[in-house]
Amino acid sequence: DTRVSPISGTGTTRSKVLGSVSGSDEVGDSAYSEARTFMNPRIAQILQPFHEFGECESITCWNGDVFDLCGCDASGDGVILRSLDVVLDPNTTYIDKSNSALSEGRYGEEVLLSNCAVGNVIFFDPAGGSVTLDSSSGDDFILPLYPVTLVVKGADLRIADNLIYPEDSEASLGVIILNNEICGTTYSGNVYLHPKPTNVVGAYYLEGSVKSTDGSWNLPIDRYKTSWYQIFKNQILWEGTVLSRNTIGGALDPNWPCFSQPKCPSKITSGFINCSWSEAVKHDLAYLREYFFCGNSSANSPISLYNWSIPGCTSNDQVVHSGESADDTNMDEAVVFRYDSRIQNNPPPGFDNISNILQKELGL
Repeated sequence: DTRVSPISGTGTTRSKVLGSVSGSDEVGDSAYSEARTFMNPRIAQILQPFHEFGECESITCWNGDVFDLCGCDASGDGVILRSLDVVLDPNTTYIDKSNSALSEGRYGEEVLLSNCAVGNVIFFDPAGGSVTLDSSSGDDFILPLYPVTLVVKGADLRIADNLIYPEDSEASLGVIILNNEICGTTYSGNVYLHPKPTNVVGAYYLEGSVKSTDGSWNLPIDRYKTSWYQIFKNQILWEGTVLSRNTIGGALDPNWPCFSQPKCPSKITSGFINCSWSEAVKHDLAYLREYFFCGNSSANSPISLYNWSIPGCTSNDQVVHSGESADDTNMDEAVVFRYDSRIQNNPPPGFDNISNILQKELGL
């Protein structure tokens, strides 16, 4: 398991999560800039077939600029994917609630996912909206038996259930989330994590960030309030790699809650800038989950916000796990990242060069 140690010295760790980073040069990992160099040519290569079929939708802007949207639509209320298997099961469908489905009178109907795929690459190219991975049965979202890559450009990916590889399979998941600038408007791409999942797998390359939401996909407001600690009570184990605009510790400070200079990703450069704590916490991987509070095993709920913060704990006996633990880990941290070698050994499309990044930055 790979994780950053909690804040040392002051005993003021809020949750036993990824830990303390205070300098602007340390808030983000340098691997992201390197990833862009390796990933962008491969992304262009795997998306090229989608531009060759003559089925792109052209959008003409007020100034005469023309943009082509060459993947499936996920704008408006978006689409819901219950499977990513487009090779072994060509009849796999998804629920289409996009603006295109609405205008064509088929809102909410099922559409063949193979219409959005070339081989084992699935591509959605909307102007806004969302792509949701949701088994719809409340069970885990089981991935295909083979490597597959989901590319979403100009919309958010929503993860509603655990993402699980089939046992004894050659499976590997690649997720590429790209921004899309159309007619002067930038449609950003982030990964939104529902409070329910405890286990996520795959290699992720994002031009946005991974962010936790409530059960209705709303980002936190007043993140310090007790209600959010209760919402984010489950532990999360992320097996794979994440190359994103997140920080690690951008919202943490040993003097919590008197944060001095929280950090957010810059919208202009690949670096990080000063911002408000309420904005920084959305991008900080350390805040994806809470998982425990300070109290005793007989407590049904925290008495106050203070009970949800670690400064009140004088011993490990007072730490109460309030949510569901992730499978296949005995770690106590709320957020656990574990490297998965299948990303190198059997990479999904577009991630062939991931080994170059890992070798250079991490020595793997």
